[in-house]
Amino acid sequence: MKHIATATIDLTDGIASYGLVGEPPHTIPFASLPELRQAICDSPEFVQGDLADFRRAADNVRLAQLGTLLCASAVPNWDSEDTALIGLNGDGCAHNNRLFWDDFTTHGRESGRATLFVPTLPSIPVCEAAITLSIHGPVRYLKTETAAQTTELLVDMFASDSLLRQIMTAEITINKAIVNLYQPTI
Repeated sequence: MKHIATATIDLTDGIASYGLVGEPPHTIPFASLPELRQAICDSPEFVQGDLADFRRAADNVRLAQLGTLLCASAVPNWDSEDTALIGLNGDGCAHNNRLFWDDFTTHGRESGRATLFVPTLPSIPVCEAAITLSIHGPVRYLKTETAAQTTELLVDMFASDSLLRQIMTAEITINKAIVNLYQPTI
């Protein structure tokens, strides 16, 4: 398996980076995820995706959407066909569920953000990212103990599906997205 491209979005530092593995990364400073979204949408160098639900999405979904767009943008002639998108480890959705519940109990249904879409399953951020990139291949969420275990699972996925051309992984935490793209070695 060959590591092709990577992207990272760090909310703490306000820096997004993306690029092909082995080459210097491109960086984008940003003050907020909506600002980063605008920078991506305004530039023809980035893969354009479906971000219609971005405004109402929780930050972990936004991180997944923008991280996968940046990783795809690092690849010349990006094509989502025969691509799998795997949510990997990360924090799940407990933080977002807690924020929603606290808002609901504090402000109620009428004056709170009770209509805000909150991902309640750890697979939701990558499912939304798959919609963003028009990925129709497998979408899964995996929790692994070690990097070696992750590599073994990805290699097994390539071996078990001859039509699978590439796998994108997205590890999403409260403040960070790390997205990687892999292709099988021939």
